[in-house]
Order: sequence, then C-alpha cells, then structure tokens
Amino acid sequence: MKILQFYKYATFSLLLLNLGLIAFLLLRPPGPPNHRLPGKAIKGANSVFEFDETQRKAFRKLVDEHIEKIDGFDRNQRDLLKPYFYQHLDTNKTINEDSLLNLVLESERQKIKVTYQHFDDIKGILKPEQKANFEEFMKGALSFILNNKRKRPHPPKGKK
Repeated sequence: MKILQFYKYATFSLLLLNLGLIAFLLLRPPGPPNHRLPGKAIKGANSVFEFDETQRKAFRKLVDEHIEKIDGFDRNQRDLLKPYFYQHLDTNKTINEDSLLNLVLESERQKIKVTYQHFDDIKGILKPEQKANFEEFMKGALSFILNNKRKRPHPPKGKK
C-alpha cells in the first residue's frame, strides 16, 4: 500500500508542477521585441570576418547605433501615418495627403541611406585581409533584409 500512496503523491506533485510551469509561461510579461536580431548579425559577421576584440566592440556599437536610427525612422513613420489613416474616422479633419506621403517617402529614403552608410562603416572597420569576405557578408545581409527569410506562421486552415 505504501507504493500506491507514493505514486499518488508523485502524480499530484507532477501535476502541480506542470500547472505552475504553464501558469508561469502564460502570465509572465512579454520580453522586448527582437525583430532586428542583432545577435544573429553579430554572430554571422564574426564568423565571416573573425573579428578581434576591438573590431567586435566597434561592430556591436555600429549595430546598436543603426538599430537606434532605424527604430527612430520607424517611430517617425508611424506618427506620420496615424493622421493619414485616422482621417477615415474623423471626416472633419482634412490633411494634405501629398505632403504627408512625401514625408513618409523621405523617411524611407533616409532609412535606405542610413543602411547604406552602415555597410560602409562596417567595411571601414575591416582589416585588408577581411575585406575579401565582405561580399559574402553582404550577400547574407541583403538576403535577410530584402528577402525577409524569417519564418512566418502557417496560414490558418480553412473550414470545410
């Protein structure tokens, strides 16, 4: 009878542990979004270029600065686009759509220029023997940026 009692307590304990783990995973606050994946960029660049410690720090600084600039442009674009789309809700407001869209386009143009300069800055921290690998690095970076090869969720299954 003692073995049966042990199994009852063990089963109950494991059930409580599982429920506690599920509650922890569901109720914890979400972490910051990691849509830029700087860690992946740093690891990829380090494996391609084999940075020394000074270059690794300089590259990390460039990545952080670039992310900060791009996030600033993204915030600016969201702020610019809010009045454009909210005009559907408030018909009394009239906005100059052309000037607003030109500001959004200018912001996008600046993002492209900042990214181009970012790659020039990366090239600037490379030693002469590392510059031979720059093309490989750019192909990987551009593949990620332009093709957006991040995994997307599957579409929902349709009803039959």
